[in-house]
Amino acid sequence: MLKRGVTAAVICIVAVLMGIAFSESLEVQNSFIKIAISKGDVSNRTLSVSSGEGEYVSIVSGSYWLQARESEIYLAEGETKRVALFFNSSELLPGAYVSILTLNGEKNSSQIPVILEVQSRDLFFDANLEIPPQYTEIMPGKNILAQVKVFDLTSSGGTSKGLGVTPVRLEYEIKSIDGKIIASESEEITVNGQATVTKSIPMPSSLKSGDYVFSAASIYKSSIGTSTKLFRVSEPLQEKTEDAKDDKSFYSEPYFIILSGLFVLIIVLLFFTYFLRDRDKLLMELRKYNSLELRQQRAFLREQARMLYKKGVAKEAVKIELNEKIHIIKKKHKKRESVLKKMREKKADDKDMLKKLNQWKKEGYSTFNLEYKMKGLNDREMNSLMGKWKKEGFGRH
Repeated sequence: MLKRGVTAAVICIVAVLMGIAFSESLEVQNSFIKIAISKGDVSNRTLSVSSGEGEYVSIVSGSYWLQARESEIYLAEGETKRVALFFNSSELLPGAYVSILTLNGEKNSSQIPVILEVQSRDLFFDANLEIPPQYTEIMPGKNILAQVKVFDLTSSGGTSKGLGVTPVRLEYEIKSIDGKIIASESEEITVNGQATVTKSIPMPSSLKSGDYVFSAASIYKSSIGTSTKLFRVSEPLQEKTEDAKDDKSFYSEPYFIILSGLFVLIIVLLFFTYFLRDRDKLLMELRKYNSLELRQQRAFLREQARMLYKKGVAKEAVKIELNEKIHIIKKKHKKRESVLKKMREKKADDKDMLKKLNQWKKEGYSTFNLEYKMKGLNDREMNSLMGKWKKEGFGRH
């Protein structure tokens, strides 16, 4: 009887898991959208939506400054469509705006964070905000840290000294993806060509898990430049345990406890049977980071290729170099994974494995625009490309 019960439970769990897997037919290519425009401008972006099954999808904007060309589309089985999105800053003041674009399918839905950076037209100073990899995901009650670099845009290196020593006010905001302000601070710094500030802002201990936006505005007279970064707040592990302890009915039904224990046991067995290779959280995190880095580098290399095409470099030669560099990136990722697997096999301490993982992240963070520079581009062109690419949302990955 016990064997039959276990078998029946396994069948039910597998059926549920398969149902969940097949029900998630709606897929969105963009994990988030970021765009920077000047006050009063109107711009557009496209969103790629696909479906494993035929279905109608409604598109709902969370803000008046963001509109989709179509409020509803139909996707045939396996079809991908590009949806036009329009951004209108005519009624907005310079600053960072955050909203949610919701896609409702017939079986599931998807929410996409949207960030709009509105800058003044007379822009003298601009900021570049970066969040170190170890702070891209934090716990409630911890500090979020960012490095802000402020640039005098009137300074061109050799031909112009710019505005010289100038006081610039920096205004920081932490916003949820529905646009609510969680925290805000400001300070005044002195800029002579450029200046770098490291800013740490404490997060409320009651903050819910989810995506949040760190924004920095550089303000000098009528000049306002904005820069943003997305980060995530994770749910504390003890929250669910405390909720379970507070629920006395959970302990008042012995039969329910037995079934829950049996269910957990079956899940664990299935996990170790079918997903043994992915049980290492650090290895999964490395794969996720490698995938993100590959998308970023691939997009950046393509931007370099376009610039080389404009300079008249032969397309065939550019394509060969581009493929070679992508191959090198993939080879480096495989080597990282092999190193981490060997450390796991040798039962290395988790702290050492985490240290190694963070080391790779920092290397990628610090050499992102230097390690894969294509032949034929000088430093000035690379700096121009990085500035343009940053304003377009880092490849809209």
